[in-house]
Amino acid sequence: LGSLRAAAQHLGMAYTKAFSMVKRAEREFGFAMTQRTIGGKGGGGSTITPQAKELLMRYQAYRTACGQSAQDLYNTYFSTFHPEKDLSPEQ
Repeated sequence: LGSLRAAAQHLGMAYTKAFSMVKRAEREFGFAMTQRTIGGKGGGGSTITPQAKELLMRYQAYRTACGQSAQDLYNTYFSTFHPEKDLSPEQ
């Protein structure tokens, strides 16, 4: 969106919260998440760095894999579980 403020607003998040999250991620991962530009004709802004873009791509792939694994595990353990059919009347 061209700025952290715009991205925070888009997500319904306070700018200070978004800024804090970006700073913490930069400390934890050891690289810049955003590349800032100051002032100028169109004003300042920020864009995501290539390293942060790679991180987000990997995270999205991880989330997809987690979802698929959860679905596979559910199918393994619960797809054939039908207690209303398995219980006899005397139980």
